[in-house]
Amino acid sequence: MASTNIILCFTSLLLLLLQIYADPISPYASNCGEILSGEAGGISYKPFELSNVAERCIWVLRVPRATSYNVVLYNKGTSASDKVIATALSQDKPEVHTLLSVVDTSYSVNGSVAVITFYAYRGTGTSTGFSLYYDAVLNETNPVSPYSTDYVISANETEILYPRIGGVYANNELSTFIFTPNFQYLLNQRVTVNVTVLGMEQNCDDLLTVYQLPAIPSSNPTWMKLGRICGVDNQVALSNSDVIMLVFQSDESYVSSGFRLSCKLN
Repeated sequence: MASTNIILCFTSLLLLLLQIYADPISPYASNCGEILSGEAGGISYKPFELSNVAERCIWVLRVPRATSYNVVLYNKGTSASDKVIATALSQDKPEVHTLLSVVDTSYSVNGSVAVITFYAYRGTGTSTGFSLYYDAVLNETNPVSPYSTDYVISANETEILYPRIGGVYANNELSTFIFTPNFQYLLNQRVTVNVTVLGMEQNCDDLLTVYQLPAIPSSNPTWMKLGRICGVDNQVALSNSDVIMLVFQSDESYVSSGFRLSCKLN
């Protein structure tokens, strides 16, 4: 009887480990704002239907232990003004933005996290969406904390307390907070994000980096870095007529109570 219980316990532990370390294939994402965590997967967004005017659809690729992604675009709309941008985020390297423009070409996105942005021209919607697939490149020694998280917020008004009440953030975090109301740019809109620092290292070893997308159409639109928010900043008000992204990074030595984000579309 005892040996049977030991076998059952061992089997349960083995199944649990397989769940933790399995690398499933993510189903293809077709809705804006999805987080993909499978070792392989793809995004198929309106490949055979017209996109909306000035769409701002965003997805996040976050695969445990990933250090980079091989991304292949295999469908793309006919409009040269609509862009698909892959942004690589890492703990130890500057962000890199790659324009995915050539079909059947493999792009190397060298980051633990990849943000995929569909930036549609704000004129008349006359072009279709896109399709891509990816494979993650894994490294068991990747230091990014498994407690890292991603928010893609499309609501007109929201508030995020990070981490939750009474908690502290983890060491080696790489987390994203993206505010894209209704997944669409509208003329005369204003996106406001108020940041209240509750506790972060004052020497900027733990920090929030702020990015925005340009509302004015460009031949090569990409995320623009605006600056950083550190522990010495009590309150910061951010405002943009288009999408705002904040990337939180922590080092290996100190944790604290984090921050509060309040977003409103005016």
